[in-house]
Amino acid sequence: MDAEPLTYSLPPNARYDYAMSVTFDGFIPILGGQEGKAEVKLGFQLQGLEPKDGRAQAASELTSAEFIFNGAKLPLGLDNVQDFFPRTTIAFLPTGQILATDAPDISLPVKLPGLDVKRFPDISYLPVQFSAEPAAQGLKWSFQKPFGDSNVTYTCEVIEMTEAEVKLSVRVLQSYTVFEDSSLNVVPDPKVDAESEAENRVTTTVEGKGLAVFDRVKQVFRSYTIKAEAKSKVEPLASGQPSERKLSTDLKVDLKTS
Repeated sequence: MDAEPLTYSLPPNARYDYAMSVTFDGFIPILGGQEGKAEVKLGFQLQGLEPKDGRAQAASELTSAEFIFNGAKLPLGLDNVQDFFPRTTIAFLPTGQILATDAPDISLPVKLPGLDVKRFPDISYLPVQFSAEPAAQGLKWSFQKPFGDSNVTYTCEVIEMTEAEVKLSVRVLQSYTVFEDSSLNVVPDPKVDAESEAENRVTTTVEGKGLAVFDRVKQVFRSYTIKAEAKSKVEPLASGQPSERKLSTDLKVDLKTS
């Protein structure tokens, strides 16, 4: 193939099945906050749709879900997670920029780095926004995507190319601040909302890196892995000593269809 920009293509009725796993290891803000290991295993199907108003469209829908905490399987299933991640349709550019989504405007009950209800495509089947430059060994570019209340900065580099695939190194960086109540629930900024029950200010920095393998024939990603570490500084608003939290995240997405 001649050197040309990388682009996504999801023609109508194209279907791809993916397996996705996310492992969290460290301080997890559930059940009052615990040190532990949580695993989320999801299956989802990606489907190309007819273009609308000249824009490419795609839909994703979860097909399986499993949750494990400290080695024990939790009594949660597909129905539970579909409440937060229902079937979602997006409009997007060939570069991977998302133009519109019908994902619900709701928040997860816990604040975990990298998880945003409206950004499921960005952590699964559209993980990279491509450069407009022709793909070539050593090509580097950066872009930003909003997750929650702040942007994630991505830095990508083409590290290997063949006619069949392109391998990219991916680095991510994000910083954000939230306020928590005594149960570690995220609450409004007390400077903005007088009814806020905030007890702590939590400032988090997330840094990660990984590998993405793009199928140049199918024009979708074959696999995507990111390992990241979140470091948080917890500052009590009233009295008490600041403390620190750490949480490692390991994200893996694999195309299952042939």
